Amino acid sequence: MIAEQENPLPQELAELGCPEQVHPARDTSTSLILLCSGIFFLLSSALCVFIYMKVPFKKDDSVPPEMMLYIAAGIACVGLLCCLGAWLKGDFGKRPEEGYVIYPEALVWLQKDSCAVVRWNEIKALLSPRNLGDYHVETQDGRTIPIKHGVKDYSNLIGTVYSRVSSEIIAPLQSDLAAGKVVTFGPFEVGPGGIAYKGKVLAWDDVAVLRIEIGSLGRRLRLRASGSLLPWCYCNLESFPNGVLFPDLLRVVCPSRLLVPLRSVPFADM
Repeated sequence: MIAEQENPLPQELAELGCPEQVHPARDTSTSLILLCSGIFFLLSSALCVFIYMKVPFKKDDSVPPEMMLYIAAGIACVGLLCCLGAWLKGDFGKRPEEGYVIYPEALVWLQKDSCAVVRWNEIKALLSPRNLGDYHVETQDGRTIPIKHGVKDYSNLIGTVYSRVSSEIIAPLQSDLAAGKVVTFGPFEVGPGGIAYKGKVLAWDDVAVLRIEIGSLGRRLRLRASGSLLPWCYCNLESFPNGVLFPDLLRVVCPSRLLVPLRSVPFADM
């Protein structure tokens, strides 16, 4: 576990106080996976030899019985290579050296020989994953920190990051909307009266459907105007920074009739 490292915490981390969450990397041994794969291939090779020795073959078979031995030899070579890879990798029994720590004021990304401290008020963007990749946070000083899937309790980690970043970025905009102002968010302009996109303006009273669709194409915002069968807007929310946070902003300003509860989608699947 990260909290059990023999090396003392850097002074910068000690000043952050007590962590709220610790998410070490999953303790997955590559050597163990390679070793198990090697054993499987070697056993498969032995099975091929057993079949050659014990199972009778037809004399007029176009495939000679020795072909089974050739197959066994090939499988055995793969098994030996896997076992060799396990021995060269040599990570049996090693603890994970990466992970994330959540503090009240910061996110810390621990790596083997370093750590990155990102205070919540330094984050300017939460970048959505594409093609089932990782989320990333982008800081005001140009750093980009990945939120990797390969940690324990990933859903809680990304949920916390999402909530903290939303409170830093969306909350001030929500205050502006509550005061009757129009705010710009990516390619959109939203205000109490309606929404604008690529030069088009649609009043909230004229919106028939507002839907966030999550699928193989990513997150997309579908808006349809009253009296129209075609979408007024069908925008990829992953095409601009903080697009994943845009629904939080819409919930404040759009009419309550458009706020239809949908099935919850776990962050681990997003």
